Amino acid sequence: MPTYLLYLSGVLLLALPSGPLIRRYLKTLTLSDVADRPGARLGWVHLLNAFDLARGFAGATLILAAFASIHPAAPRQLPARAVLVIAATAGLLIQHGLHKTKEETMHAPFAYLAGLTLAILPLKVALFALPIGTLSAIGMRHIGWGFIMTAVSAGAFGLLFKQNYLTLATACFLLIVPVLLSRLVNRSLVLAVRPGAAKVETSGYGRLREV
Repeated sequence: MPTYLLYLSGVLLLALPSGPLIRRYLKTLTLSDVADRPGARLGWVHLLNAFDLARGFAGATLILAAFASIHPAAPRQLPARAVLVIAATAGLLIQHGLHKTKEETMHAPFAYLAGLTLAILPLKVALFALPIGTLSAIGMRHIGWGFIMTAVSAGAFGLLFKQNYLTLATACFLLIVPVLLSRLVNRSLVLAVRPGAAKVETSGYGRLREV
């Protein structure tokens, strides 16, 4: 595939919001609510998250492949990382804007960020960082702390395995973006779950109310 097609495909995948494409009716719950409701514990398993995971991974992989086709060392250099950060951050902002939640909440794009993390970091680092972040979020019942602990773990294991500093900084920054954004607009991060995970009445994409 030509370099420009790899590049454009990657950027579009990262920036394209998944919600309107799938058009699923979703309910948002805090992590504490999910933990306290047995029927909601697997509610996060749905097509939206599967697509977010795939597009995060594929988009970052295509962008890095485009730079690698120019020079083998290019994916580890600043231009490639800058493009990744800009495209992925734009995707996060667009996704936050289009996911309809209550005014005091914000959708937590954990699947999208997991895909990015798997694509950006070496597998041996990502496979340590993601489970630690997940367990931290569950233990603390706070999605934001899950993102923070994933970033901290990625940085720590990346340094332990002597990985490229710019690669680590890229992944850690993207993991922290939702936390910073939620603080900036004073909203809580919530999970998008299937309507069947809680007793709800649907009234349109992202507009659900409890019965």
